[in-house]
Amino acid sequence: MFITLYTSRIVLKELGVEDYGIFIVVTAISSFMTIVSGTLSHAMCRFMSHEYDKSIERRIHVFCSCFNLTLLSLVLCFLVFETIGIWFLNNILNIPQQRIFAANISFQCGVIVFLLGLINIPYNSAIITNEDMGIFAYVTLVDVFLKLLVAFFLSITENDKLIIYSVLLIIQAIIVRLIYVVISHKKYPECKIRFVWDPDLIKSMAVFIGWTFIGSITFVLRESGVNFLLNIFCGPTVNAARGVTSQVTNNISLFGDNFLQATVPQTIKLYAANDMPSMHELICNSCRYCFVLLFLLSLPVLCYTDFILNLWLVEVPDLTTSFIKILLLYCIVSIVSKPMETAIRATGSIKKYVITYSSIEFLNIPISWFLLTLGYTPISTALIILALGICGVICRVYFCIIHTQISLKYILNEIGIRFFLMFLFGVMTYYIFTELLVVNDSPIRFVLNISLLTVTNLIYIGIVCIKKNERLLVLKKFRSIIYS
Repeated sequence: MFITLYTSRIVLKELGVEDYGIFIVVTAISSFMTIVSGTLSHAMCRFMSHEYDKSIERRIHVFCSCFNLTLLSLVLCFLVFETIGIWFLNNILNIPQQRIFAANISFQCGVIVFLLGLINIPYNSAIITNEDMGIFAYVTLVDVFLKLLVAFFLSITENDKLIIYSVLLIIQAIIVRLIYVVISHKKYPECKIRFVWDPDLIKSMAVFIGWTFIGSITFVLRESGVNFLLNIFCGPTVNAARGVTSQVTNNISLFGDNFLQATVPQTIKLYAANDMPSMHELICNSCRYCFVLLFLLSLPVLCYTDFILNLWLVEVPDLTTSFIKILLLYCIVSIVSKPMETAIRATGSIKKYVITYSSIEFLNIPISWFLLTLGYTPISTALIILALGICGVICRVYFCIIHTQISLKYILNEIGIRFFLMFLFGVMTYYIFTELLVVNDSPIRFVLNISLLTVTNLIYIGIVCIKKNERLLVLKKFRSIIYS
């Protein structure tokens, strides 16, 4: 996460605010490949997890069916990007005439990166199903170091840096995807490519993955749509501010998603075994633990956004601070409720949920367009995302209750009251550390304040969010480390 943020600093410095804004808006499809990949991976993971205890032949059968559907999705996406995408780029977006050629090259590179990620989804699903999370850790390290090398290369090249950066990202994506494919083929016997055609299985998977894909595409369209609107109404400079914000929120999201990824196969397997009490406990525990991690990470950023941005970036685009504070709150709200979405998807009954949740997400575009037309500031688009994000959480709770028979009382007792108390504590802490303990551009004061903030958060988390038996377990582990 920290390497990625440092990489963003170098890229923004080398590309400049305008070119960085162009890169963000024309490669929005690849920027949110993580979201699409994660959602589709969860969908395929559901089918693979249901067949995990079956014969190897059956597992190969399911894997190949997932691969076939991925190829179909790849073809459809390619056709959309090369028709509607190119037209939109050249006729609607607000891009300086002298940068149109570079923007088109960058767009094509983004399409290739997107498609490479798409075809890798069945292999990622196999890794998740086998609960081999160490592989993700090692390959992610390779991924971020390659991106850092790409950023460093920009500082020594004299050619068009936007084009060079886009092309180098393709090479980086190819290397990472090949690592996943090679490891999967060697480690998991089910990852064998064969021609398989099972109409009943294909139909069942196509319906489930189709609805899942619609939900993912809606999210991408919402993010890309808001970026496009900001570009049309405000220009590339505001896109640069949103791009920097996305680097922060995407890294926080990735941190939370990687943590929750380990709970996906367990949730699906518990549902398949009809062990609902254990599944309910896992859902609430996952929400609590994820909230604890994100709360610890996010509160220092919210308290000292300006200081951190000036420390991180050479040139800070206007409005970045406001975007980060609002969208970081949305990020926390959205990710913490994801275990409920995993439980809903485990049941297979996702049609009504996807339609409702996607409709809420998509409302961002018309409402943002309406506000920008009336002359409201770009920050209004972020506030709409946060408000609709809260509505999305209510939607997830509602459908989780319907499909998994978990009670609202259980949710409120296990996580609702704790989250409310942590919210009150967060507001109070934010006021104290922003109004009373100002850092005054002093790195030493900043480190001391962050240390004090972290210790304070840990104490309050231990009192409010962690149960008594969990506190005893942590203390026991802590003592064993000290006295070992």
